[in-house]
Amino acid sequence: MSSFLRALLLLALVVATAPVSGVTLHPDMRNQLDASAFEYWIADKPLSRDEILAHGDALPWQPVGRKTINFKLQENPVWVRFPLRNGQSESAQWLLLVPWIMLAHVDMHVLNSDGTWREPLHAGYRVERENLPVNFRMPVFPLQLAPGEEATVYLRAYSKAVLFIPLLMKTPQQFRTYENTTNIAYGMGFGVLLAMMLYNLSLFIFVRDRTYLVYSLYVLTIIFYMLAVTGFGSRYAWSDWAWLRANAYSLSAEISFLVAVLFGRLFLRLHRYGGWFLRLNTFMLVYWALAILCNLAGWIVFLTYTANLMALLTCVIGLVTAIILMRRGDRSARYFTIAWSFIILGTFFAILMTYGAVPFNALTENVQMTGFVLELLLLSLALADRINRTREQRVQAQQQALAAMQALSDERSEKLAVQAQAMAMQQRHTEELELRVLDRTAELERAMKNLELANRELAKLSVTDPLTKLHNRRYFDETLQAELSRAVRTSQSLALIFVDIDHFKSINDTYGHLVGDECLKLVASTIRQVVTRSTDLVARYGGEEFAVVLPATPEKDALEVANRIRVAIEKVNFIHAGKRVLLSASLGVAARNPTSFDTPNRFITAADEALYRAKESGRNRVIVAEQANTG
Repeated sequence: MSSFLRALLLLALVVATAPVSGVTLHPDMRNQLDASAFEYWIADKPLSRDEILAHGDALPWQPVGRKTINFKLQENPVWVRFPLRNGQSESAQWLLLVPWIMLAHVDMHVLNSDGTWREPLHAGYRVERENLPVNFRMPVFPLQLAPGEEATVYLRAYSKAVLFIPLLMKTPQQFRTYENTTNIAYGMGFGVLLAMMLYNLSLFIFVRDRTYLVYSLYVLTIIFYMLAVTGFGSRYAWSDWAWLRANAYSLSAEISFLVAVLFGRLFLRLHRYGGWFLRLNTFMLVYWALAILCNLAGWIVFLTYTANLMALLTCVIGLVTAIILMRRGDRSARYFTIAWSFIILGTFFAILMTYGAVPFNALTENVQMTGFVLELLLLSLALADRINRTREQRVQAQQQALAAMQALSDERSEKLAVQAQAMAMQQRHTEELELRVLDRTAELERAMKNLELANRELAKLSVTDPLTKLHNRRYFDETLQAELSRAVRTSQSLALIFVDIDHFKSINDTYGHLVGDECLKLVASTIRQVVTRSTDLVARYGGEEFAVVLPATPEKDALEVANRIRVAIEKVNFIHAGKRVLLSASLGVAARNPTSFDTPNRFITAADEALYRAKESGRNRVIVAEQANTG
């Protein structure tokens, strides 16, 4: 009897947690699901699916209210739920397709009508290919329902970008048709782009105009971007490279902007105009180069707050520049204005689609790639037109030369004299031009070399403590963040050691600050001699305190390194005024396998608390965070 009551209670709970409106599956249904009646919950706290079911409507479930599921940038995962019912008289298999590549994780949990869960399915670009439920470039989940069977689908999605979750429900046959159709369409698009790249690359080989080379590079970056945004890259090109799967979209976009700005600079010949045209273009080049470096270094905060705005500014500035030059009579600017408008409109509609302002369909899904193809086709025509104009100018020049020769043919001697004079002048001009080119090239090489040396020295000084010659606090913060992220990805241990010189204030007060500086140098050199691995970091944290970051180092090994540092400092032969000044240090160690919830501040706090306990326990000892362990 009690089992029967528990079953009724569970059934009531399932009914209470189910959304109001569901989806009835039948072969003639629309493939795109209308999500306006679905419900969502932004997971402000981590709950398992059983806990979500147990909470029922106590969670703040809200109706989506739109045909597609669109959210702004979310720090937390989003749960979406909706019921399904097989409206056929026979068992049927369906495929739930999420045609959006920018989802880091999207998991499907299916709750049966009897309150039991099916095996969860996981997809997204952070999921390895062999763990996908269906090997496809987009997240796809198989779903089997018996005749008249009802179930509730729970989707958990997370993205570092705008959270956009279009949903398509297809039969296996419809899915195969969709896959073949999209493969053919994208294959034709990529084929057109590749053909344009190879054609203009061949033009560069024959014409030696670097504009054609940069155009070919631009087409190559667009191919890279489209591989990333369509999922073909993650499936075929870099499926085994987890870092590139996670960063290909942003990296390809930044590289595309960089090369596009460089191409506009050469195509519009901005160096002839100078002024704000050239200065704005140079500013954009510097920003996108810096954005690429920040992406590679993992400094995502910089990109999060600037990339979207700078992408918009780059498009607007490029378009305004081309319009102004077009009104000045620049024929190339006319082509550039029209071509740039295509990609701006395509990207604009693609962004509107992700934010839900325009519907998701085959047109809006592919509008950006269509814009790219039209833009690149028009730019290719513009370059071909430039070749024709150059040929016409050469033909005209040849005709003028022939007319001049005909006019001079009456007097042979005068003709020979004029020819000799023209040849001498041409040779002189050629020599002068070659000398100018050589001078300018040498001057540019010297300037670039000096700039490179200055930049290296500046970069080195910016991360070096001037007294101890160790890395400074800024470099320590960056390195700790990077090593913490790497340790989370690789599931390896990370250790942090804080070293504090005992009674350093007394040394300063007794012997003076110059002696104190020498003491800091000796201690820094001693720590550096103990910590010898190329992957380890020794930095001056501040005052008389030093920090040591030990990647891939468990607690036992970190404790051993800390004790060696303590013993080495105790043995330092520091002589002042003929007398030895005794030195010792207290050390705090924090070491563990970090999780995604760990932050640099938690590591620093743990090591600092251990250091404080070491000083409180009598100094000249090592204390490990969360456990006492004297050295």
